Amino acid sequence: MTNGRPIASRLVPPGTPAWGSGWKQANADWYAHSFAITAHGSWYPHPENYLDLDPTYKDAYGQPLVRMTMDIRDNELRMSEYCTQRAEEIAKETGATIVAPGTPRRGPYDSRVYQTTHVTGGTIMGADAGTSVRVAALAALDAQNLFVVGASVYPFNAGYNPTGPLGRSHSVWATILLRYVDRPQML
Repeated sequence: MTNGRPIASRLVPPGTPAWGSGWKQANADWYAHSFAITAHGSWYPHPENYLDLDPTYKDAYGQPLVRMTMDIRDNELRMSEYCTQRAEEIAKETGATIVAPGTPRRGPYDSRVYQTTHVTGGTIMGADAGTSVRVAALAALDAQNLFVVGASVYPFNAGYNPTGPLGRSHSVWATILLRYVDRPQML
């Protein structure tokens, strides 16, 4: 269990009432005596997954919205099945008295449901404006004075929050930007 949020993160045995005195009692009995095991895999880049400008939908200024075309591929589904099975085996080996069945990821991808996917990409670093958006200095390849920051620089997420590498890259970017402000130039 990652936290003690009421309701959303309470692990109680199957068959526990959804509310009322039975739910409260199960929470009191199981609060410090239960845990969750989760598994994260990676979603590798595929040419079939991409961002483009939507030909139909526009913002309030008439500009096209970004459209995400993406789905979970067979490799990711098989990886999720494998990791979920291993996590369930680990849970049983702990000697737990109750082990809920694992739930591997299923397709199709649905951006409306929180899936802890930390989807990244969209402004990939590289030297070719045909396949990349920015260079290592986080400057756009074809637009001077445009800098794009965020996890969109990563072509895919390796299965864990990219906070550390992202913080480091932005620290380097801040140093470059300070130099740029003093002496503007193409990066």
